[in-house]
Amino acid sequence: MSSPASPQQILQSAIDAAESGDLVSLKDALAQWDQVDHVEWFERSFAELFIEKRHSIPEKTLPLQRALNQAAKNGHADVVAHLLEKGCAVTAPAVRYAFVRRHWDVAQVYLDCGWDINAPLEGGNTCPILKEIISSPERVRWCLEHGADPMFVSSGHNLSIAGAAADMAPVETFRLLKEHGADFTRTNALHRAASSSRKARTEVMAYLLDEAGVNINQFEYEHDPDHFRDGPQRIGQGTALHAAVAAKCTENIKLLVERGIDKDLADAKGRKAVDRAREMNYAQGLALLEHEQ
Repeated sequence: MSSPASPQQILQSAIDAAESGDLVSLKDALAQWDQVDHVEWFERSFAELFIEKRHSIPEKTLPLQRALNQAAKNGHADVVAHLLEKGCAVTAPAVRYAFVRRHWDVAQVYLDCGWDINAPLEGGNTCPILKEIISSPERVRWCLEHGADPMFVSSGHNLSIAGAAADMAPVETFRLLKEHGADFTRTNALHRAASSSRKARTEVMAYLLDEAGVNINQFEYEHDPDHFRDGPQRIGQGTALHAAVAAKCTENIKLLVERGIDKDLADAKGRKAVDRAREMNYAQGLALLEHEQ
């Protein structure tokens, strides 16, 4: 006669069943899990310690989050739904698995269970899942069609959906965001694009200027007067040209200069873009900024 399964074995059975999408076996493992008296043996990872605190997950339920993650990773929506019914929480790892792998039926289960698509993914001064998949128009479209806020700004005012898009997303993403209510004149998108060395930033900058109506001479946080005047980001604020010079993005500087940006505007420290280039001994920037001065 075989000995009863240990709590560790029961948990692993639940994880294996969730990974394979075997709901019958999962329910059997969970029925056994209900009889487990204690989980002092369970060694939490650092991420699980954070998740347990943030989501107030009961001690005995926390180990089952590993099963939820496997179900989300492999796109088993029915298994995910059952684990959520059993008390598991929609956490950042589970969300990432669903969205990165395009398991939209799993994402829909999250929404049906009350998950807020606009909730900061890691809590605090962070952004929702839309920021993390911003470079993928397909994923962005799904989020927007299911209530994602294209104008989300973090609690610290320093992170935003528009800023993340400016740093890495294609123009197609900007058009999607605009179709769903984004107003890029009320963002630092031009500054963020100007300071990014990623591919196709000049195309994004041209879109912001030509189609989105962004003022080329706009100052960082000018759209947010209270924060612009009094916030911690006040020091060093300037135009997109200052941002491009600080990041040594020569092609971005060239576009801004060709588009007629006012090179004489000073940042919060009283420096023109050319002054910043001199401080940095940035020869390529100086060549563009000193031309015809």
